[in-house]
Amino acid sequence: NFEFEFGNFKDFDDVGYVTTTENNDIIFGRRDRTTVVNSLEANYNFNSQMALTLRGRHYWSKVIYNGFDLLNSDGTLGKTAYFNTEDNDFSFNAFTVDMIYRCRFAPGSDIFVVWKNSVFGGDNLADINYFKNTKSLFDNPQSNSLSLKVIYYLDYLDVVKTKS
Repeated sequence: NFEFEFGNFKDFDDVGYVTTTENNDIIFGRRDRTTVVNSLEANYNFNSQMALTLRGRHYWSKVIYNGFDLLNSDGTLGKTAYFNTEDNDFSFNAFTVDMIYRCRFAPGSDIFVVWKNSVFGGDNLADINYFKNTKSLFDNPQSNSLSLKVIYYLDYLDVVKTKS
């Protein structure tokens, strides 16, 4: 089976922490945030004991600041002279691929072979569109891992014979 999911989320005037200045002022920002998530999953069962799952996911979020506020000692937000949007606007990417092979060799006992690939990237290019952003994502280093997991069901009553 195949499953594709798409999500496009927009938050306007979201408030969040930005930075702490040299004189220990805490700065919050009002920002517009856009998040796009695409995921694709494919499952194939060879038979009742063997299956293969492949998952791919791309997450992209960009934040553009509209203004800044000072966190007052009473917890309210007040005016500030801080203004540095070029250093604070950002874009973050995460692209992951997981492939899982499962083999059931006895009741309740499985062997899993798992391969994971991931690419993460972030920059201050929040003004580019989704497709230009995705193209530049693969200029970042990739991380790969391969793991083997064996789960064996051990019945306690078979191991320890009770006396009658």
